[in-house]
Amino acid sequence: MEDIDARIESYLNTMDAMEDQINRLESKLLEINKRTASKATKPNLKILDTKINQSQNAIYKLQQEIQVEKDVFRGLTAQSESADLSQHTDNLELIKRYEELTEENRNLTAKKNYLESQNSQASSEFMRVLNPKIHSLMNKAIQIEDQNQLYRNLLIELEEERTRILSVYAKITQALNLDDKTKQKVKDLEDLIQNKTIIISKLEERLNYKIQDLKEKEYEIANSEEQLLKENNQNLEIEIEELIKTQNILLEEIKKIDTEIIEEKLRSNVLSPKEAHFRLKEEAKKLETEIIEKNKILKHKDKALYKLKTDLQEILKKIKKPKSRNSIRPSSHMSTPRLSEYRITSTSAFSMTQQSFAVQPSDPRRNTIISKISKEGITKDLMKTFRTVGKPEQSLGSKIVELNRGLFLTRFNSTPAISSSRG
Repeated sequence: MEDIDARIESYLNTMDAMEDQINRLESKLLEINKRTASKATKPNLKILDTKINQSQNAIYKLQQEIQVEKDVFRGLTAQSESADLSQHTDNLELIKRYEELTEENRNLTAKKNYLESQNSQASSEFMRVLNPKIHSLMNKAIQIEDQNQLYRNLLIELEEERTRILSVYAKITQALNLDDKTKQKVKDLEDLIQNKTIIISKLEERLNYKIQDLKEKEYEIANSEEQLLKENNQNLEIEIEELIKTQNILLEEIKKIDTEIIEEKLRSNVLSPKEAHFRLKEEAKKLETEIIEKNKILKHKDKALYKLKTDLQEILKKIKKPKSRNSIRPSSHMSTPRLSEYRITSTSAFSMTQQSFAVQPSDPRRNTIISKISKEGITKDLMKTFRTVGKPEQSLGSKIVELNRGLFLTRFNSTPAISSSRG
């Protein structure tokens, strides 16, 4: 029992130490919360992650210690119950042994009395033969002695019974006192366990709340304005790269169209001027439509790029970070020179292509029209017709454009037929 008391005392000391450790942990968590609240505008992710990991490790160790102390308490409770049961069993065995010894003593006493009675009967028979009077006196004396012995034996038995009863009473009283002490200790331990269980449940609730709070703060940091700006910057870079690729593709297509126009002029296969003008008019209309559509696309891309740049500048103005910190800046390929180069190149290419009467390179009629014009050239009749149209200082190319647009097609039809030979 002394060992059990020592263990219970050790368990109580351990629980007190555990409470001190819980209080220290709570103070650390409060410090972390204060530091996090004071540095909400400038979060330091590394320090916050380190604090979170330390808190989680301390929480895990505390939970392990709580579980160990619970297991130790369960073992002590079971040991105390087994000790009480063992003591009760020992008391029953002692009582049973005492009863067996008492019964054996009674048997021996009865056997002794029987032998003495047999001996006295033999002596009495011998004296009855020698002297009947002395024999009668001896019988009376023997009867008195037997009665006295019976009383003495009864007194001894009563004394023994009294001693036995007192011993049993003392053992029962001691056992009851011990049982009361054990019950009181068990009751105290149950109250202590109940209080500790309430404290542990409250601490677990607080720990869960702290863990949830830390997760929410991590989520807020992950979704902060800085992260959103980085994502917007990446999206802007991707869109600008796509615009530049589209610009390069359009420029390459325009260059191919110009190159093919020059090549087609050098080919020898040509159509009649009238058919060439008719087809050239159709191709020019298609080319103008295509150029207008691509010009709309370019303008739309320019507007989108301008809007993205404006949004980025507004976001950067809202941040207002110190100069010592790195802020998000627009990429180098977002600068104005490249964009102006892009717009100027596309505009000049549009005018050049419009003046060169370029059509789709994939159209098979284009090769035929250019080949006929290159082979036969422009006849005298065609030149006379061009002189009657437009201004005197107007170039031949602009007059051909007007002809393709149908501005003086009726006048051209009223002139004499254009010969297919060169003048």
